Amino acid sequence: MKKNKLLALVAVVGFIVLIVLLMLLPRQNQGDLVIRTNNNDDKVYLTSISNKTMLVGTGNYIRSTVQVGQYSVEAINQNRSSQAVVSVQPKSITSVFLPINPTVKTSEVANFSAQDLSVSGSDVKFLNTTLQQIYDYNSASNTRQSIATNLYPVSKMLWINHTSGVAIDNIGEPHLVIGQNDSPLSITTTTTGSNLVVMDFAVNNNGDFAYSQDGNVYLSRQGIITKIGSDTSSEIQVRLATDDTVFVNGINPTNPNITTIDIGVPTKSKAYFITSSGQKIIYPGSETINQAAWSPDSQNIAVSTSKDLAIYNYKTKKSALITLGGANPSGSFNWIDADHLLYVNQSTIWEYDLSQNTSYKLAKAPGNINHAVPFAVSDNNIVYFSTDPTNAVGTGAAIYKINP
Repeated sequence: MKKNKLLALVAVVGFIVLIVLLMLLPRQNQGDLVIRTNNNDDKVYLTSISNKTMLVGTGNYIRSTVQVGQYSVEAINQNRSSQAVVSVQPKSITSVFLPINPTVKTSEVANFSAQDLSVSGSDVKFLNTTLQQIYDYNSASNTRQSIATNLYPVSKMLWINHTSGVAIDNIGEPHLVIGQNDSPLSITTTTTGSNLVVMDFAVNNNGDFAYSQDGNVYLSRQGIITKIGSDTSSEIQVRLATDDTVFVNGINPTNPNITTIDIGVPTKSKAYFITSSGQKIIYPGSETINQAAWSPDSQNIAVSTSKDLAIYNYKTKKSALITLGGANPSGSFNWIDADHLLYVNQSTIWEYDLSQNTSYKLAKAPGNINHAVPFAVSDNNIVYFSTDPTNAVGTGAAIYKINP
């Protein structure tokens, strides 16, 4: 009799243990996500890496148990919103604070087809992409004049400061523009023995520049040109930091089995950093990079792929996702200071705060923005941007400013 009772007790205990284990088993692949906002009526949405979106709750404090993985969390209140990308770990709590700020208003400055802006006070210099010439527009007097009038057609304008920069013509030859005048950068390289015609070109505010030519990457530092790398890619993008670190992005290698930089995995894109001392550091991403931009302090580089927008610090090896799941494939973004990046996503202008790892909706874009480096900041901290034309004659394009 006692034996039967003991067996029954063991069976009950075993059943209870089994139930507890079955209850704990799902938690191995789950974690808790805590979202705080600053309004009682904020709606909070969760988007997984597979682009599935769900409403997880309404209010200023929400706790939800979710599957392990990366999510984009967005708090929405009427036409205002903020968002962040979080990574939920198993059997742990991940917290995020999403304060919602008021949106701002934009106002049209001039209806020109404009890109590559430089702003000082009421003076705006830009490349007219329809006329392919460089212009200087004063919004206070509503006057416009062309500069570097002998230079035509121009495909890109890179500003060193508001009075000087480098213009790239349609065959890839760079020209130094100072004030109203321009002159070709007639630099002879040892590889070709010809004047400089580049695949891509970058300049920083010290006047140093980097460029790719004939499969090679060069850095001009204080007037001295040095070959710093070579690449098998059919297209080579270069981005130059203020401290002369070069970010090299090779796209579509002509022979994917031959790589000058071994990144360990076969990819369509191979990207790396070359420091001013010549050290080569591999960028860890494996996706094809569409666009990249250095922060003004040379600490972080923002990169966009067809999947996401992210930042990476090659010194600390730390990275952070800004968007998740196919957002911002066009690469329309640039830094306005060392801690803030403006970007366009789904016809909306967002401001990313590096210190908070959070994006805030600024304003609805008044037109299409689908070009690199669309934003510029004046010396009185007013942000200007430009929209794209809707046809070949420039209709729909304009310069705007974000009112503080």
